[in-house]
Amino acid sequence: MEQLEKFLKIMEPYLKKVSYKRIKNQTTDTSVGFLLADGNAIENVWLRTSKCVNNPKAKCGDFYLRTQGVSRTKENKKYIFGFDIYQDAIKPMGNSEDTFQKCLNGEKLAFCTAWVITNGNMDYLHCDNLSWQGKHKCK
Repeated sequence: MEQLEKFLKIMEPYLKKVSYKRIKNQTTDTSVGFLLADGNAIENVWLRTSKCVNNPKAKCGDFYLRTQGVSRTKENKKYIFGFDIYQDAIKPMGNSEDTFQKCLNGEKLAFCTAWVITNGNMDYLHCDNLSWQGKHKCK
């Protein structure tokens, strides 16, 4: 079973009130994610449940939420949020100074996810002198 199918099977109870359609890779005709009714997309699902069967702290997979739908423009990349999947939790990516700096310098934009959730802002889009432990707002 492909990764997306595993993910949907696990998440289906939580998505019952949400309509979605599969996003297909135009080259291979395989599913790469799904578009939610509100225009957001969940993409690039990686899931290997066997990795965390005997190790609840091991990462079992990850996925990305694109809040501007499926448009894959350079500008749209900053609206990608990443989440790691564990046996009993889904955690936002980027919860340390090192990973947040990779977000700020544009290397791994999905590592801004924990920042947005923790600080309740997206100021990382507007200034580059922020830090995980220090300054949390542009002003």
